[in-house]
Amino acid sequence: MAFQVLLANQVAVRVTQDEVVTATPLVSRAILSYNAQRSADLADGLIITPSHNPPEDGGIKYNTPDGGPADSDVTSWIEARANQYLRDACAAVQRVALSDALAQLAQYDYVARYIAESYSYGLLKPCGHGEFTEDS
Repeated sequence: MAFQVLLANQVAVRVTQDEVVTATPLVSRAILSYNAQRSADLADGLIITPSHNPPEDGGIKYNTPDGGPADSDVTSWIEARANQYLRDACAAVQRVALSDALAQLAQYDYVARYIAESYSYGLLKPCGHGEFTEDS
């Protein structure tokens, strides 16, 4: 799995809390929020998704530190590198054991964080009987 390779290469990995589906814009927002006060060690993101295709035709989207999709120069480089790994039967690809990788994954609630930020910026207003808080 992709996260086994990422973790073997000391890449921090956040997965959606409770294994729920997360919309791509929420991942983009998380990248922007993380990078907002940084100039180094910026976040980027991989989104495992069928996008508009059937699940069996799924793929990986790469979002750059600006939160948007990678341009064709970046994706061409990634494609060339991936194809070289495939030609080499993935011999140079480092992985951690699945059990170790699962223990290292950080769960992240993309939906709650997005709502909390939207609320704090005044983009959402309380309604009904209660008030949304960041602790929700």
